[in-house]
Amino acid sequence: MLEACFVTAQPLLKPGVELKMEVDQELPQIYSDQDKIKQILLNLLSNAAKFTSKGQIVVSAKYDGSKRGPSSKKNQGYVDGGSLVFSVADTGIGIPADKIETIFNEFQQVDNSSTREFSGTGLGLSISRKLARLLGGDLEVTSDEFVGSIFTLTVPIYYGETTKPELLHTTPVEPTIPSEEVSGRPVVLAIDDDPDVIYLLQENLAEAGYQVVGALAANEGLQMAKELQPFAITLDVKMPVKDGWQVLHELKADPHTNHIPVILLTVVDKKAMGYRLGADEYLVKPLDENAVLAALDRVARSQSNISPKRILVVDDDPDVFEMVSQLLSERNYELIPAVDGLSALQAIEKRLPEVILLDLLIPELDGFGLIDRLRQTPKCKSLPIIVLTAKTLTEEENEILQERVVKVIQKQGLDGISLLRELEIALAGNTN
Repeated sequence: MLEACFVTAQPLLKPGVELKMEVDQELPQIYSDQDKIKQILLNLLSNAAKFTSKGQIVVSAKYDGSKRGPSSKKNQGYVDGGSLVFSVADTGIGIPADKIETIFNEFQQVDNSSTREFSGTGLGLSISRKLARLLGGDLEVTSDEFVGSIFTLTVPIYYGETTKPELLHTTPVEPTIPSEEVSGRPVVLAIDDDPDVIYLLQENLAEAGYQVVGALAANEGLQMAKELQPFAITLDVKMPVKDGWQVLHELKADPHTNHIPVILLTVVDKKAMGYRLGADEYLVKPLDENAVLAALDRVARSQSNISPKRILVVDDDPDVFEMVSQLLSERNYELIPAVDGLSALQAIEKRLPEVILLDLLIPELDGFGLIDRLRQTPKCKSLPIIVLTAKTLTEEENEILQERVVKVIQKQGLDGISLLRELEIALAGNTN
């Protein structure tokens, strides 16, 4: 894992900066979430590379038997066994003493001048500390302004249950590149030198059925695009060594990658240039999850002529159908109306939808009756149902619905982003 972080961070270094690794020879096995540890280390290395113009960056790992997981805290999943202590030390600009306490706040950088010179979201350290604490550890910092900083990550050896321990000092292996065939999900390659953006894309798009693979450097992204052949690429413009304009040009000039849709996701608002160079979509940061999902949906329609997903909207109020239509107007959905339970059954018999949006208070056959009928029909047994209702549910009704539907959403305050998220989750899990 450390070797993979080391290799990934190399292209981010400024000229003349040396990256070193110091690892104890006999590190114990660690029973924890390797992906989260790697995410934290990549965030720290990326920050160090960004703020270090000369000198060196040293990443180290050692075992500390005196630092034990807080097993006295019940139901936290911690088990005593000592900790692994990672550190990333740099000879960068350092942090003023009065700013140390604020750097772990969201959207916080040291000061405005640093923000102008060293761009970023300001989320990395906040996310990293939260991840560290999720693992039962912590992330701390010591720093001298104009001398450098040392970030120390402490992770308990044991955390919760694990079935296969991994060694941190194993022989380096080539990273496995996930493919749609293996994962069953379309792969999105995110090329961005800010690991926070990649992390947020992974978190936001996973529930919608996408697998996001990150590349922190331009050349790494170009190589991964050839090998991975992703469904789509999100691309930043402001990157070191080689900017996004050049990456986009090379992607479109290469016959192995010129067919891959590219979504520019950047703070640079030059849409005309982006489209002229061959971008399929252009989104301006800050990252908007709904806008990214809509862009991916438009890409899918234009590239593959994908048939729209059929959604059966069962509600006797025509205003509800109109509202849902407006909320989902930019997505590739075909909405089918049904005003009561019996007409819903007829529509389902004619052609099976991918998802049902169902009101409970409908005539002829109410929502509960329709759910019963569908769950007794083999082809509809696992058909995703999302309940949209204004009804105040009893505890018994809530228990029944939790077992039989994907989600219950109250009509009051319904918004497009929430509805879209639940639909994407339901569609991703539908195996019909």
